[in-house]
Amino acid sequence: MATGFDANLSPAFPFYFAARDNLLGDVPDSILALITPPVAYWIVCLAYTLLDYSGWKWLDSYRIHEPEEIKSRNLVSQSEVFLSVVSLQVMQFIIALILLGDVPKIPLDHYATELEAMKSTLLGFVQQNFFPDPMARMLAFHKGEIAYWLYWWIIPVSRLTLVALIFDTWMYFVHRTMHMNKFLYKHIHCVHHRLYVPYAYGSAYNHAAEALLDMVGAFGAISVVGLTTREKLLFFTCGALKGVHQHSGYQFPYDPIRWFSGNDAEYHDIHHQAIGMKSNFSQFFFIHWDMIMGTQLTRKDIKERRQKIQ
Repeated sequence: MATGFDANLSPAFPFYFAARDNLLGDVPDSILALITPPVAYWIVCLAYTLLDYSGWKWLDSYRIHEPEEIKSRNLVSQSEVFLSVVSLQVMQFIIALILLGDVPKIPLDHYATELEAMKSTLLGFVQQNFFPDPMARMLAFHKGEIAYWLYWWIIPVSRLTLVALIFDTWMYFVHRTMHMNKFLYKHIHCVHHRLYVPYAYGSAYNHAAEALLDMVGAFGAISVVGLTTREKLLFFTCGALKGVHQHSGYQFPYDPIRWFSGNDAEYHDIHHQAIGMKSNFSQFFFIHWDMIMGTQLTRKDIKERRQKIQ
């Protein structure tokens, strides 16, 4: 498999692309896109749960709460949360299976056709005299490499980023409404807030109606942008793992999530506390809506508030 552009290969597949009909044997990618997120979810949740019960002292400085607080301060047992999460995931899987239907396979020569079309489009732009002559000649000469990077990297990353932004917008305003509307909070969203002390597999502990709203937002975003099946697999899996990370109860140093987003475990933990219930509504990926709408609350803000009271 090629890892870079080669004019003799149409198309030259990047390292991340598996040039076969299905990523995993005879399992259709459309089914794999629904199976992978919950499987990844429970694998990572198991790892965090082992940390919770490990008793390792070196973890103490990274825990947001003491392990004993999970039982003493939460309003629902861990076994009940486990059963609820599994039942919700089964419900979501069945609904998603119905919504996706029969997804046609994309023949491998389809990618070569699209790449050639993109090269022709680039050449068309050059011929419109939009660029100075030296740049136009450079673009025309390197149209293959430019098309490659656009097609395999820039456009997919842009699509996934746009889906994340659309989904975050949906989640922010739905989440905020759930808190501001007393009826919705009392009858729906309060289920999730029975976990005053979040932990990994409690991230998907919700009322069934809220789980359905999450699905509406996710499927709406991917439909608007038009993700491929494998892009959906990546998006769903990242979303599931991001939720686990936010509820993990651990704030490790050099957290890679902080490289591109402030929406980490500490940020979301504040929302689960009484002082932060009307703040930090952002889910899952970024915190820009909290910043825009003035609902961001940090540990520093909390400390300053308490100092003013004293």
